[in-house]
Amino acid sequence: MQVATGITQDISMLLHFMFWDIAHCARCANKQPGSQKGQETQGRFVGFAFDVGHALTFLMLADNTRKVIKPSVL
Repeated sequence: MQVATGITQDISMLLHFMFWDIAHCARCANKQPGSQKGQETQGRFVGFAFDVGHALTFLMLADNTRKVIKPSVL
């Protein structure tokens, strides 16, 4: 990417999580009934989503629903 665009990519977020680390992300009030601002959901980091969002959109297996969600911030 650096050669193609001339911009050095920030990959510091790659060092924050390893596979199956515990992670937290904010709940979206519009999608989860009963959630309030400031609440978080816990899950496990399982990788990066290449089909949604920016280059560092994460894949997280939510503990409460056992579904993979794609938050952009953990």
